[in-house]
Amino acid sequence: MPVTERRGPLGAGPGHGLLGDGAAHKKRRSVDRRIHCRSAGWMEFLGKAGPMSWIHKIAIILVGCLLPAGAALPAYGAPAPKTPARPKVGLVLGGGGALGLSHIGVLRALEEQRIPIDFIAGTSMGSIIAGFYASGMSPDEMQAFLEGLDWDEVMSDETPRRELYFRRKQDDQRYLFEMGLNWNGPKMGTGMAAGQKFNNLLQLATLRSAAITNFDRLPIPYRAVATDLQSGTAHVLDRGSLATAMRASMAVPGVFTAVELDGLTLVDGGIVNNLPVDVVKDMGADVVIAVDVGSDADLVDPASLKSLGGILGRTYTIAQRPEQIEQFKRADIGIQPVLAGLTASDFARVSEFVPKGEKAAQAKADELSRLSVGEEEYAEFLARQRRAKPESIPVGEVAVTGNRRVGEGVIRGRIRSRAGETFDERTMQLDLMRIYGIGEFEQVLFRLDPGEGGRRILRYDVKEKSWGPLYLALGLNLRSDFEQDAEWAMLLNVTRRSLNSLGAEWRNEIEFGSRQNVLSEYYQPLDAAGIWFLAPAVEYRSKTEAVYDDDARVADYDVQTLEGRLDFGLQLRRYAELRAGPVWGTGKATVETGATNLPTFDEDYAGWKIGLIVDRQDRTLFAREGYYFETKGLFARDDLGGDADFDKVEGVFRKMQSLGDHTVTLGLHAGSSLDSDLPGYAQFKLGGPFGFAGLAEGQFRGSYLGVASVGYGYRLLQLPSQLGKGVYAMARFDTGNVWANEFDTSDLRYGAAVGLGADLSIGPLYVAYGRADEGYDCFYFSLGTIF
Repeated sequence: MPVTERRGPLGAGPGHGLLGDGAAHKKRRSVDRRIHCRSAGWMEFLGKAGPMSWIHKIAIILVGCLLPAGAALPAYGAPAPKTPARPKVGLVLGGGGALGLSHIGVLRALEEQRIPIDFIAGTSMGSIIAGFYASGMSPDEMQAFLEGLDWDEVMSDETPRRELYFRRKQDDQRYLFEMGLNWNGPKMGTGMAAGQKFNNLLQLATLRSAAITNFDRLPIPYRAVATDLQSGTAHVLDRGSLATAMRASMAVPGVFTAVELDGLTLVDGGIVNNLPVDVVKDMGADVVIAVDVGSDADLVDPASLKSLGGILGRTYTIAQRPEQIEQFKRADIGIQPVLAGLTASDFARVSEFVPKGEKAAQAKADELSRLSVGEEEYAEFLARQRRAKPESIPVGEVAVTGNRRVGEGVIRGRIRSRAGETFDERTMQLDLMRIYGIGEFEQVLFRLDPGEGGRRILRYDVKEKSWGPLYLALGLNLRSDFEQDAEWAMLLNVTRRSLNSLGAEWRNEIEFGSRQNVLSEYYQPLDAAGIWFLAPAVEYRSKTEAVYDDDARVADYDVQTLEGRLDFGLQLRRYAELRAGPVWGTGKATVETGATNLPTFDEDYAGWKIGLIVDRQDRTLFAREGYYFETKGLFARDDLGGDADFDKVEGVFRKMQSLGDHTVTLGLHAGSSLDSDLPGYAQFKLGGPFGFAGLAEGQFRGSYLGVASVGYGYRLLQLPSQLGKGVYAMARFDTGNVWANEFDTSDLRYGAAVGLGADLSIGPLYVAYGRADEGYDCFYFSLGTIF
């Protein structure tokens, strides 16, 4: 800091306050003012000093004599020598998706060269790395944090299936998409993903500085650049939530939803200012270091323009690149990592990006050396910049804010964090996932606000979907055995959620195509936790079912049922559901094609239904972990108004276990009539791609069923999260049968199937060939959602 001249206590000019000013100069590490204690030196000094009291002269002589011999005596009245101030260094980190991960290597190289950063700003991914550094993270911490992420999971908003409450598990892999409905028509979100998990991870990573809302007060003053869609200009974020600012700067249009903040709609800042050199200059930087990770985009591979993604990406680059080049020219030192062979979507390749950034910064060592400081001064900088992650944060209160139509009790029923306990990151993350899994929220954030007695308020702040609470969802499925059986079906679902504070919903479904189905169910939880519920429903089903004589398809029946039921149930959170209640229905089966002398059915039935489902599998199809158990029973009684007495019980169990890319599945499926006479429409069926390998669906029927299966899957390819989960090679072996009168293990069939499957975003794809004993074989094809 420059020394400021001021009058000393002697009042004769600068330098006369030697005792006071000399001490101050020493404290500021300025050049020491020393007086030569030789007679000529101090006598000359006193002669030029002008009139003063003898006491003052004696004091000056004593001070001069205490100074080391040879010390230079400044001319009286001359200004004090000044140490040149260190230039303020600003660092600019440009956007570029995963390419921005190379910024970590640049920071590491700057630290190795002991270059302190006084200001930092970034755009898009650059704002993420800049925000991490400004909050107090080290480059090593950043790399370890980002390498430990499952990026496909991070970029998906889906709550892990195991954490969904049972009601929402029924929707897994059932619909292609969901949108809102209102009087103005359909309405959707502003991006493919809301960035829910990504935002929560940013919050956790910056927790060490989360209480700071003025970005000038962060360990390093920070700015993030976003684009204001209303004005079409850059919006510089300098206060508020650090995590929200970072998220807004990286809200890539169409990929992540826009961020609404202070009345503005903000998206990725790279659209208007992908390398904000001007922002850092405005912050007060004397020297600006700019890191441009998009320089390789100036060299275009024609092959990359053969796809829609390549064309869109290049279009985005063309729009932003000219301004980025201009900003780069305004920097004092420019760094451009060579990132050939890496792309903006390669987030999982953190360890490959970091060394390239480090190498690029090291190549600028000569230019950067003039900004280097001594070890002691740099240690002081690191002590200011580094912030430890907070530990043992006591929680005094758990609060919920932002909800309007969703009852607070419904939200609290998903929260496991408790007041009086220590803040636990994992518990909090699961709370966020379960709250988000309610299906009514666009975003769920957490905050740790100051509370009483040094405790914190753990606050869950929700943002309800602007396109709710009436939702439209669509499912589509195609199936074929490449011979006689080909089906297509479309499912239209309209559900009104949050009908009351307990979270009631009214679900309506229409299925049309090769089969028709109409369902209307009112689901009313009886407590805020959603454990007990009542669910009256009415359902109409119509389907063509084939009848076989051995392997010959002899007839097609048109089977129609109309059923009403009143279920009283228990939802065991995310584990299981138990339902029981009365059921009334009517069933009719008429011959559609085939022999005219085949029997027809037209019966009413009434009785009791009971069902228990325990579902802990990670996916509905292509599950790799967990288990599934279902048992259900129908007990029809003529004294309740039906035409027949019969009992039908059935059970299914599957267990999946994976090791690396290998998955083994064990399955059991059994059913019994309990020695009653099952009508034709209620008999157990054997066959189909997921029933028994090598047999057509429903090829054999009976009153008793037993099948055991062993399946194996090998993951050939893990797909990008936008496309799905993976591609698998599969094989399955089945043994079992259906019987007319009783289980008979001496009469077993055997079948095996091999095929390929893909867990796609548009629904599972399954292609297989199955063969059973006695020469039966069948091809299977299925694409689309499951319903």
